[in-house]
Amino acid sequence: FQTRDTDSESGPITRALHSLPPLGVEWVMGVDIPFPRGIGVGLDYTPISQHDIEAATAGVVTPITMDAYYYTTTLRFYFFNPNDPGINYFIGVGLGFIDGKILATVAGSPPLLIPFSQSPVGSRRFGLETRGDHFGFRYELVLINADNVTLQSNPYPDVLGDGPNKTKLDFSGSMVRTTFFYQF
Repeated sequence: FQTRDTDSESGPITRALHSLPPLGVEWVMGVDIPFPRGIGVGLDYTPISQHDIEAATAGVVTPITMDAYYYTTTLRFYFFNPNDPGINYFIGVGLGFIDGKILATVAGSPPLLIPFSQSPVGSRRFGLETRGDHFGFRYELVLINADNVTLQSNPYPDVLGDGPNKTKLDFSGSMVRTTFFYQF
């Protein structure tokens, strides 16, 4: 279990949840129609951390520590029956939220702990999986649309004298997920 730097002011339940590795639970069902041949509904938890020391020690930027947590529900459509052994392809959509904290250092003051969040966050998913009787492997590309993440406050307002006090950030991007799983 990993202790997060930005959880210093969080309660014990939040710290315990945030210390978990990425995990997910999915219920799958084969259907008897041409497409999709299977449907899966799942819940995913993905912690994403950044601790940028190298840029800070080089004197280029101020050090920033960020911990983000991506919670999502997913709906996957399988090309073949997901309960049969073999290779299967899927497409899917997800809906969830992102929350987290940034620990930012501003010259001459103690570090600031700044919460951020966005709800809802949409995603598209494409992937393939291979499975045996119980064990399997999944490779998935997730395209995340998080273009309205709201900071509680901006630690660097108007740094150059002509910039806006921006509190909306774009965390959109892609994530590749590889998963080993067990099917009951």
